[in-house]
Amino acid sequence: MFNCVTVIRYLSVRKREMERPQASDFLQFSWRVEASGYKWVQAVPIDLKEGKRWKRGQFLCAAPSTGARRLVTDYNPLRTASGLFKTFAKREPNPELIAAFAKEYGQLGTGVGEMVVMEGESFARWGESYPAWKLELERMRQAVELWDAIESPDLRMLERRIKWEKDGVFYYSHPKRGKKPPGAKLIRIATEAENPQILERILPDDVIEPAKWALQRIINNSLKTGASLQLLFDDGELGLFQAPDSLRSAMWIQLAQAVSGHKKIVKCRHRQCDTWFQVAPGVGRDGKIYCKPACRAAAHRKEQKK
Repeated sequence: MFNCVTVIRYLSVRKREMERPQASDFLQFSWRVEASGYKWVQAVPIDLKEGKRWKRGQFLCAAPSTGARRLVTDYNPLRTASGLFKTFAKREPNPELIAAFAKEYGQLGTGVGEMVVMEGESFARWGESYPAWKLELERMRQAVELWDAIESPDLRMLERRIKWEKDGVFYYSHPKRGKKPPGAKLIRIATEAENPQILERILPDDVIEPAKWALQRIINNSLKTGASLQLLFDDGELGLFQAPDSLRSAMWIQLAQAVSGHKKIVKCRHRQCDTWFQVAPGVGRDGKIYCKPACRAAAHRKEQKK
């Protein structure tokens, strides 16, 4: 006969097995947010190996802690912010709005920032420049807009981005003429000399299929670095996970999952909230219009005052 301890252990193991991520969702990620928030400061980038310093610039750094101890919050944005990539893409490249995003979700991490030294300090800290944030916002915005146009489909938008020319089909992130902003992209989707096998598969003047190839290229280029397969502990058991090394990488993986799964991402209906979230089985009930109970309660109070 089984005693109570044996039964409890068995049920505990079974519970962990049932909750273990499936092959389609084997991500493990934790990110850190400074409780003191973040602020823009003038600082000098430094090469710690060679001791070289570069040109002074504006960097987003952790704000000094008011207490004796440095307080941080660890969280998993892929679980608690199911539409974070779109919340990021919709953020205007305004320094104040960027700092507010970082205060809630943290800095972007590896590949975006560098070690910097602030004026009057003798030690280096992690900083992320405004141009780097602006570029990452633009890249994500381009990808999300293209995905939205494919899913709709928005043929007018796609016809502005996908161009059939004499030697093939191309993707333009911005108008062909005029000044191009940082992050402007041209992708040769298929020509007679480059990827002719793709050209053979696409019907002439079609814009949806070429857009899918362009989106694949954009996302895959952003996924080349920033994540690795690792054997990690999960509730005391070892499991194989894909582990992003930064918030930036995690958001690109989240976008890739949304694209491959045709996920429905909606904006919170509370007017003062700019959060986007996923509505899908196991994530949020279909028809859900608020990202969290606090937004639902705030919207309800506002309706009552009318």
